[in-house]
Amino acid sequence: MEIININSWDDFSQEIKKLRNRYEDFYNPAKLLFRGVGDSNWNLDTTLERKTKRSFTVYDYLNLVIGFVGELETYMNKSWNILPELKLDEFKGGTYPPLQFFDYLVFLRHHGFPSPLLDWTESPYIAAYFAFSDKIKNADRVAIYAYIERIPGHGKGGWVGAPLITTWDPRNKMHIRHFAQKARYTTATTLNKNGLQMFCHHEKVFNKNKKQDVLTKITIPVSDRIKALKELSDYNINHFTLFQTEDSLVKTIAIRELDINLG
Repeated sequence: MEIININSWDDFSQEIKKLRNRYEDFYNPAKLLFRGVGDSNWNLDTTLERKTKRSFTVYDYLNLVIGFVGELETYMNKSWNILPELKLDEFKGGTYPPLQFFDYLVFLRHHGFPSPLLDWTESPYIAAYFAFSDKIKNADRVAIYAYIERIPGHGKGGWVGAPLITTWDPRNKMHIRHFAQKARYTTATTLNKNGLQMFCHHEKVFNKNKKQDVLTKITIPVSDRIKALKELSDYNINHFTLFQTEDSLVKTIAIRELDINLG
């Protein structure tokens, strides 16, 4: 992984331009995705990995979350059209989780259930906002990760069963926040000794091949937090525009009044 330590928030835009010039072109359908974290020492863990050390096969995880889909559908008067039983053979070989469960998994991730989905954004500035929005105790630098699935001129490949990152694009009917945040998601999967798909850590895949799944880490001093938040506020990037809830409106006001205005 390439690590770029910049001295100031003022240099961030220039670094993004350099990355885009290097990795994106008109003919390349894979675009850079970004993820911001409040401490540059943090790994790119999913919420499922932060919740438990247990390793889940895709089959076991989907069986778990399907077990309570009826409760959610009853309460919300909503249906995801998910069959109540899964066939184990459907999860042998290959490493792509079934697409038909994606909308449901995004819903669970959105509402806080531990998830194997790692969330990203197409906007480096939205990622920067999430990196700076909360001041993390003892953190010296924030980090904005930039990920590209494949570099221009190359497809995506690998031997069957090798750890693989899959990019998911929420183009179906989703909560408005996913469009406001320009959200994208990835899963990392591999095959276990029984040939079953299982979720694995993204770190097993990043930068194993110079032509695909390339990760870059840009770090910025926490001391530039207020400068960054002021500029991002001018772009109308704040908690309320990204989440559009009453709680996010109050948090936006708190950051404006107590951090930006008094900072």
